[in-house]
Amino acid sequence: MTHSAHAAALCSRRSSSSPSSPARSNKALHCPFVSGLHAEVDAIQAHVVAWAVALGLVDGERAAHRLDASKVGWLLARANPEAPRSFVELAADWTTFFCLLDDRIEQFPTPDSVASYLDEVLRALTGGPADPGDSIQHAARDLHRRFQLVAERRWMARFARKNRELFEAFKVEAHARASGGMGDVRSYLPLREVTVGIWVELEISELGAGIELCPEERAETIDMARMACNLVGWANDIFTYEKELAAGDPNNLVLLLARSDGGDLDAALQRAVRMHDREANSLALRIGEASGVGSEAVRRFASVLGHWVKGHLDWAHETGRYAG
Repeated sequence: MTHSAHAAALCSRRSSSSPSSPARSNKALHCPFVSGLHAEVDAIQAHVVAWAVALGLVDGERAAHRLDASKVGWLLARANPEAPRSFVELAADWTTFFCLLDDRIEQFPTPDSVASYLDEVLRALTGGPADPGDSIQHAARDLHRRFQLVAERRWMARFARKNRELFEAFKVEAHARASGGMGDVRSYLPLREVTVGIWVELEISELGAGIELCPEERAETIDMARMACNLVGWANDIFTYEKELAAGDPNNLVLLLARSDGGDLDAALQRAVRMHDREANSLALRIGEASGVGSEAVRRFASVLGHWVKGHLDWAHETGRYAG
């Protein structure tokens, strides 16, 4: 089934609820974590737009306004409320690059063209050559240069590996998109854990907070980090499933759940909400345990996870990116 045919099939089986019905509007997600916001959020947001314009990532006043309305700077200011402003700006620039790259590759005609382009961008992001006429590659080179100024070689190697894993997941997603979507939720969830980009964001947040996890501490926190990635990815899907249904993009948790619910989007939405809320409670329990017995580095990292989950959820209500 093609993207458009799949979307039409789901649309034809939607419930007759009005847009204001409880099932359609109930995207309230449980989040037992504390909100935070960087004191210099307005300056961070202004920097993001100026950086994107300067590097040619957005062209024209209308595109710049649309980027400003997405409030990426606010997301990173919420996720990193106590980090130095320069790090939050750098994190927000990478996130802007990530979002615009994601938007661009969705328009590529074939999975092979997506893969080829991602390989070029990754080379630039890890210090290799970049096409000077390509704004995404130009931004990737700029990010690599700036991260090199503030990070040690070991961190740079880990950052490159996480970006490589992200790009490989993008390639799998492109193949799934071309074939009508992932086969089932079980196949989709490990992919979504990566494509949401939080594994890379956590590396940047660690750097900005000055957290250094030893191998044992990293192993101790990996399950918590995976839960945070899930929560951000699932919340993203819950807030954007209508936008992605209209666009014919089948890679969405709610839309995949609807396949197994006979096309009932309302039931699928509520299943996704329950999944999210159970995972949020599980993460809160793990963070509570880590706060009591973990090392200082583990406790600080656990706090980063809570800020990311809550920060993303707060941002989801204010960003123009999710509105479509």
